Amino acid sequence: MAGSEHAKQRMTWFLETLAGQCGVGEACAALGIGESRFFDQRAQWLQAALALLEPRSPGRPSKPEPTVSPEEAQALREQVRDLEARAAAVEVQGELARTLPHVLARLRPGKKTTPARRRPQTRPKPRSLPSCEACR
Repeated sequence: MAGSEHAKQRMTWFLETLAGQCGVGEACAALGIGESRFFDQRAQWLQAALALLEPRSPGRPSKPEPTVSPEEAQALREQVRDLEARAAAVEVQGELARTLPHVLARLRPGKKTTPARRRPQTRPKPRSLPSCEACR
């Protein structure tokens, strides 16, 4: 069994006194405690053992519901309001994009409304051919 040697020794003395194998005085001398302390500890031990033997509902115990402080609740309400407002704005933007796409295109930042001017192409200079003796 798991537990310290001291706890195991106390349990052994408690059991031996309950079984009548030794007297309370002998157990108290071995443990170095008085009789009243011995009876108190043995009664606590027996009460804890009895509580472990009580019938319980099957399965895991349910987890307690998390509690939220009033400040946290208020912060969450504000966050919900903000998110609902953002969702409504996105819904309106989507409706505008479907019904008036040309207006939305003009309002987009970074997009130019006029086409960019193209650079005029420069023609490459004609290369002169090497002259040969026969062509002269």
